[in-house]
Amino acid sequence: DPTLMGGLIQDDVQGFTPAMIFDALDNSVDIQSFGQELRTENLSNTPTTLADYEALIDVYDVFN
Repeated sequence: DPTLMGGLIQDDVQGFTPAMIFDALDNSVDIQSFGQELRTENLSNTPTTLADYEALIDVYDVFN
């Protein structure tokens, strides 16, 4: 799980390229829709587990 360390978030999410991230922004209006789009399109192309991915999205979703 991501943890807050000295104001910084340490996480285990890896393998996402800048292109993957920018492609997921096309139809995103909030962090949840961005997270869903990025997960649907690219999570299976990375070594990141679903649990680690969802934990990181939850840390950044300050409105949830």
